[in-house]
Amino acid sequence: MMTQLGIQIIPTMPVDEVIATAVMAEELSYDFCLLADEGFMPDVYVALGAIAQRTQRIRLGPVTNGYTRHPAATATAIATLDDLSGGRALATLVAGGSMVLNPMGIAREAPLTVMRETVAILRALWSGEEVTWQGKRYALQRARLHSQRRHAIPLWLAVRGEKMLELAGQEADGVVLVAKSDVGPALAIVEQAAACPWQAGIRWSARSAGVKRRATSRRRLRRRGPPTGGSGLWDRRRPGPPGRRRPSPRSGPPGGDAGPPAMSA
Repeated sequence: MMTQLGIQIIPTMPVDEVIATAVMAEELSYDFCLLADEGFMPDVYVALGAIAQRTQRIRLGPVTNGYTRHPAATATAIATLDDLSGGRALATLVAGGSMVLNPMGIAREAPLTVMRETVAILRALWSGEEVTWQGKRYALQRARLHSQRRHAIPLWLAVRGEKMLELAGQEADGVVLVAKSDVGPALAIVEQAAACPWQAGIRWSARSAGVKRRATSRRRLRRRGPPTGGSGLWDRRRPGPPGRRRPSPRSGPPGGDAGPPAMSA
């Protein structure tokens, strides 16, 4: 199993320091950089675009949610980042938090529905096809990305709770979990959901305080250097971690209540 190291930045610092931190992460051989979309801090997509122009290898992406931006706007922004970075974009979704929702007066209603429909819209628009779709919260009418091409962008979910973990196993390319006493049972839920006959497989990422740290300055990152821990990434193209069974390949689209609403292209 290949070990990869990543960094998450919560941009409490000026934007030039955010960019410098991400550039330093690439110089220190980090594999991916996640930037939190916290609403009133430096804009995540402006900063990621600038980082993409100053880096060559590191994967880049936001940690965002389905409340503060329409998922179609998020799909467009991340696809633009993918073009700008030469195919290095990735995306991580969270279920929304008080830090960004409360100041905007947005209620955290139906988080499972919001997460499921956000995933469905991102996947559909990244296909490059024209999409007409109706969900419980969002809808698309003959929507299509301007690039009109397929974007193979990894999609991770940073979640907790049984239903969210099941959704991650069913629909995500990766799951981000806090490494604490219940990480084993959490992974078991994800893997059980991923083992459904129609599920293509997942990648997992377990994080600890020493792996996915909140970098607050270039100086702090340089002083600490790469963490001694790491996050493992598991997908169907590589053998799984020891003792864990790889999910079966997708044999057909999801159906019933467990899967996302149907789409037409």
